[in-house]
Amino acid sequence: MSTCAPICGDSIHVYPEQCDNGKNAGCEDCRVTLGFFCYDDFFLKSTCISFCGDRIRASNEDCDNGGKKGCSSCVVEAGYTCTGNLG
Repeated sequence: MSTCAPICGDSIHVYPEQCDNGKNAGCEDCRVTLGFFCYDDFFLKSTCISFCGDRIRASNEDCDNGGKKGCSSCVVEAGYTCTGNLG
């Protein structure tokens, strides 16, 4: 009897992988990285994007404090400095 398993990192999202975008940002070991949302295209390749405003600094966000003063649209405002996680 044959046993088959998905190939993580091949850019083809199949069960039980949560995502598979070829080892790009947002999907690590075929699991969605904290601060990201992943969806599949027609060819089952996952595209993962970060959520600006979720208070988790990820991907290309300079900052993410949930829309409070000092960080606008995930870009540090003039006169402020921001520190914190990079998910």
